[in-house]
Amino acid sequence: MVVNCRASGIAFFGSRTIVTATPRTLAALGGVMAERSGVVNIAMEGMMLTGAFFAVTLDVATHNVLIAVAASMIAGGLMALIHAVVSIRFRADQIVSGFAINLFAGGVTGFWRHRVLSHATPAQWDPPSHLPNDTVARPQ
Repeated sequence: MVVNCRASGIAFFGSRTIVTATPRTLAALGGVMAERSGVVNIAMEGMMLTGAFFAVTLDVATHNVLIAVAASMIAGGLMALIHAVVSIRFRADQIVSGFAINLFAGGVTGFWRHRVLSHATPAQWDPPSHLPNDTVARPQ
């Protein structure tokens, strides 16, 4: 069977574009909703990064998706709470507060990724047994 490399490359590019753009599109929609309510929230990337880190960490540790999703929501909510307290209670500029949260989230998740997930054994990264092996990407 001959596969047209150009067509498969375009299909791969299109599918990767949709996969990559979906979280950013959802964050942009959340930003529009926040902006319409009078809140300048540029900290959404930091909230998503923190939530994603905790979801991956707890999924590796527990192999339970529900716990991972709950931890992701709690972590993102705590970052939003920090943004709200700093902006409302301490009357800081919302853009500065959001920028600080993005910097904090990037630094903390990078540090903890190195400290926590670099020690994970390959057995912890194995897919759950109820999924077929060809549908799960394994880390190299």
